[in-house]
Amino acid sequence: MKRVLSWIVVVAIIITISVLLFVTGKKHKIVLLNGTEGVEVPAKVMYIVDGQNAEKPKSIRANKKGVVYVKGVNHKITLKFKDSENNDQEITKKFKAKLSEDMTIDFAKIIDGSEDWLSFKEEEPESEEE
Repeated sequence: MKRVLSWIVVVAIIITISVLLFVTGKKHKIVLLNGTEGVEVPAKVMYIVDGQNAEKPKSIRANKKGVVYVKGVNHKITLKFKDSENNDQEITKKFKAKLSEDMTIDFAKIIDGSEDWLSFKEEEPESEEE
């Protein structure tokens, strides 16, 4: 009986570790939007996601899109831009990734202070061509 119980504990630990590694190691696609047509946005927004490019932030021009891939669950994005009075601004937001869902971050909504700046979209399964 002790042997069976030991094996059950070992199998449970292995399953728990593999689930944790799967969740923390999964890549998530994040689509970055710097506004849409008809929305007033800064001409260029510099961004840093999880400190990946802290030395030289990447930028997105007005009404353009960008894509970044991240791993794990907890993330942080920092936006740097010039406001209408030409003053440097910096905004940092934290967010959590959901398993098997792509994310869209709207810079215009972050700058405006809106709470719905992050949206999720379920990943579409890859179809096989015959």
